[in-house]
Amino acid sequence: MRPSRLPKAKPLFFLGLFSLISGCVTAPTPATAPAAASIDVSGKLGVRTASDGFSASLRYQQFDDAFRIELWGLLGQGRTLIEGDAQRIGITNARGELVASGEPERVMLQELGWSLPLAVLRYWVAGQPDPDQPVAAGGGGVDSRYFKQRGWAVTAKRLAPVDGVSLPGLLVLQRGSITARIALREWHRYERPFDPWPSEPAQPLSERGR
Repeated sequence: MRPSRLPKAKPLFFLGLFSLISGCVTAPTPATAPAAASIDVSGKLGVRTASDGFSASLRYQQFDDAFRIELWGLLGQGRTLIEGDAQRIGITNARGELVASGEPERVMLQELGWSLPLAVLRYWVAGQPDPDQPVAAGGGGVDSRYFKQRGWAVTAKRLAPVDGVSLPGLLVLQRGSITARIALREWHRYERPFDPWPSEPAQPLSERGR
């Protein structure tokens, strides 16, 4: 199955991990990307809690409610696979062993020491809130977007236009003592289910428009 890719856009270069901005100036919100039938994105994830922190390479794939999240360290070591849906996930280690399964937040906290709202991640990585859930606050600027949803403060930074819509190069999520930063490098959009989950690399954002 050949993926349906986003149109070419001006380059978005790899972004390091930045601090969550403390406020924003309300401005007209840029056009947002419509929810894709499925997505395949890659980049870097950094998570910091009150007592710990880590960073890893990330690949996140989703179709409808089903998703796969792969995390791995230097040279592919310590690969962890999280897959499931909004109600139930399984976590598999680098040896291919299922180490835990159950309700997403409980299992992630138990095995990883942190959790993210996986049910809405497909919207947040596009820099927009879930349209079916309340938004507590919102705003934005020329190249950023900010909103609060599900108890999280979400900041989409380094927005770049892609055929009339904008996608973030950096996503910062904060709730209580947890801060997660996702630096996005690659993006695919699909119009059909994954069968099986695609293994080819996603299109680097930094190569678009060259």
